[in-house]
Parts: sequence; C-alpha cells; structure tokens
Amino acid sequence: MSKQTKTMAVRLTINQIAKARDGLINKGIAPEHLETKSQILRLAMYLAITANENPEELPSDASLATVIGFSS
Repeated sequence: MSKQTKTMAVRLTINQIAKARDGLINKGIAPEHLETKSQILRLAMYLAITANENPEELPSDASLATVIGFSS
C-alpha cells in the first residue's frame, strides 16, 4: 500500500477534543505530549490503530472502501 496522505475535515467540539486528551492521559500518555489539538488527534488515531491485533497489516477491504467513500 502506498503511503498517501489526504487532508480530511472532521467536525469535533472542543469538549470532544478535551475529552480525548483526558482519555489519552488515562491511558498513560504524558500531558506534555498532548499540548496541541494536532497532537491529541494524532495520538488518538494511533491508539485506535494499535488496538488492532496486527497494526502493520493492511486495513480490511470494508474499512478501506468506507474511507475511500468519504473522499468523494
């Protein structure tokens, strides 16, 4: 799979982002790694990715189709 990046817009409230920061801290991530919204969102995504049995494996066809559908 090629390493492509796409800009995606997501609407989250300030409270949701702050709550995600709280959750990451509860998972043991040091607050100094969570000082910007970008850091919070990136680490939240990485946490979800690493929740998979094999994070390096390609995504499922269903998930890939869903994400590709978001871009249209």
